[in-house]
Amino acid sequence: MKKLLETIDIVKKRLNKNLEITGIIATRFDSRKNLNREVVEKIKEYFGNKLFNTLIRDNISLAEATSFGKSIFEYKSNCFGAKDYLNLCKEIIKRG
Repeated sequence: MKKLLETIDIVKKRLNKNLEITGIIATRFDSRKNLNREVVEKIKEYFGNKLFNTLIRDNISLAEATSFGKSIFEYKSNCFGAKDYLNLCKEIIKRG
């Protein structure tokens, strides 16, 4: 995150002073792992409501879809990964 924020600052200074983070997406989330939960909490503390509520859960089908050159919706539309991305899309649209 530190490197990302540094890069954003550089871009703002050199190329686009109006650049803003409009949202943060947590991916490869596994609620069974303490580290994953802690990282999401730290992101919430730092970025507040910029973190989308939808968490993209770690899902093997997401990796498999990529290896077959397909979107998750083409590959396995009923898996957790597809459902999470669909919910994220709805959340993005809602935020407008």
